Amino acid sequence: MKKTTPTIIAIFFTLMLISCGGNQSKNESTAGDELKSIDACTWLTKTDAEAILGTPVGECKSLVNSVSEDGRNAVSQVAYYSETDGSKYVSLMVKRMSVNANPSSKMEYAEDEKSADVMDAGNEVYEAIKNGEDISGLGDLAFTYEMIGHNLMVFWKGNHMLTLTVNGTEGNQVLPFQKSIASKVVQDQ
Repeated sequence: MKKTTPTIIAIFFTLMLISCGGNQSKNESTAGDELKSIDACTWLTKTDAEAILGTPVGECKSLVNSVSEDGRNAVSQVAYYSETDGSKYVSLMVKRMSVNANPSSKMEYAEDEKSADVMDAGNEVYEAIKNGEDISGLGDLAFTYEMIGHNLMVFWKGNHMLTLTVNGTEGNQVLPFQKSIASKVVQDQ
């Protein structure tokens, strides 16, 4: 895998995830969101990344960090890449929207992604999500799927979402790691 591949993958997922909720109801959020930016490096630390990847990683790399002028929409995506193996990385994307746009089910989200067909990957994304595991007790909706790594998606408060991707690590420690990080984000937001 070329060294640029993780960056291309991160861009792909960013484009795919930014489209989340495009077909959903656009009711104004009344969740009392604070007018602030989001910094995903707050929840995903270098120590966390090195522990799950089992290798030294570089510094936190900000892939996307944007907040709307009114502060109600914000997205932050960060990643840590292995210093010894470019195919190993961990990425966290946290998004807050000014509208209630979270899906009501995993299959609703899968259908939306299939319809969006970002980068001609709609059917592949749909199948990966459809075959993922539902996770209870985390946000309003949470599930895993396997596509370019181990992915955990969590939706909460009607207008918040996160995706945590671990690539290059196998084993039963991945999901507990993802759930631990996701729990911190959900509690803080």
